[in-house]
Amino acid sequence: MSEIYEDIMRKHYDNVLHYCNARLNGNVQAAKDCTQEVFLILYQKMNKLNLSLNIQGWLYQTADREIKAYISKHPMTVDIDEVPEQVDETAFIGDVNILDELTEEERQLTVEYYSGEDKNVIAQRNGITLSALYSR
Repeated sequence: MSEIYEDIMRKHYDNVLHYCNARLNGNVQAAKDCTQEVFLILYQKMNKLNLSLNIQGWLYQTADREIKAYISKHPMTVDIDEVPEQVDETAFIGDVNILDELTEEERQLTVEYYSGEDKNVIAQRNGITLSALYSR
């Protein structure tokens, strides 16, 4: 069985890695993590899978699930060092400042969200679910 596993890895590892890298916007370390998870799951399920079927399709479906799980565990944050020192506060649509359209609660939540603090902590402190935090 390990010979079959090694053959699948040899044939598909690089393609799955490139796929994960593209889906994760060039985050190489995240792509490597997801790819390793895909092949770990494959190894664990080798006895249960019908390997005569489309193993490549199974690998990509598993990669999609792992990418989604990775993204939900590691939401993207803004690196404070990459933010310009002076922000243009004249973000206007016509005569209206976009930030003025937010309620005080929405504005505070936005500030907290981009602070780099753990999203679970922010959601819990505001009495909302993590998905509610993302959608707001």
